[in-house]
Amino acid sequence: MLKTVVGEKPDAILLDLMLPGRDGMSLLADLRGQDVGYTKPVIVLTNLSGRGGLLEDAKRLDALYFDKATTKIQDVVAAVAERL
Repeated sequence: MLKTVVGEKPDAILLDLMLPGRDGMSLLADLRGQDVGYTKPVIVLTNLSGRGGLLEDAKRLDALYFDKATTKIQDVVAAVAERL
């Protein structure tokens, strides 16, 4: 995924934290790290809302955080539009 982001330079990323073979939060940290330096919007969508520290980690890494079970899709769309 990192190679794709570097090559494609998307305007925004919608990121689930449960990825096959990789933890989404570590991917977010890598995206924001010096090697990649992705500064555009990242919107985290997850069902892991009960896990402590995820919201704080997302904020620290400058990402919006939404719980899939309690968030309306319109709110996610509005957040993406606002950040673009």
